[in-house]
Amino acid sequence: MMQVIEELKARNWGARFAALVDGSAWLLILPFVALWYWIDPLDLKIMMAWLLRLPIIVGVTIIISRIFFPSLKLTEFLEEAKRGNVGAGLVVAGLMIFIGMLIMTAAGWSK
Repeated sequence: MMQVIEELKARNWGARFAALVDGSAWLLILPFVALWYWIDPLDLKIMMAWLLRLPIIVGVTIIISRIFFPSLKLTEFLEEAKRGNVGAGLVVAGLMIFIGMLIMTAAGWSK
């Protein structure tokens, strides 16, 4: 069990879960969801159903990017880019553009 906990810490899962309880984000989301529900509850339900597809699309996109680029470890390239390695920065930028375009394509296709 300790090995699993250490692996989760190494992959920075705590910060990922902490993003789910970010007060600033919820302060923006909740009042406007309530207002939207007051104005048009059916439209809100439809939009929430569409938004439920987003994590699935992003997850599949991550898998596809890892299939296309199995040897690229983004965290390693980010560390190199922070040290001033321009080539590593270009690889990170290219991978982010690829993933972003793939997400946009998948989101458009699913609609």
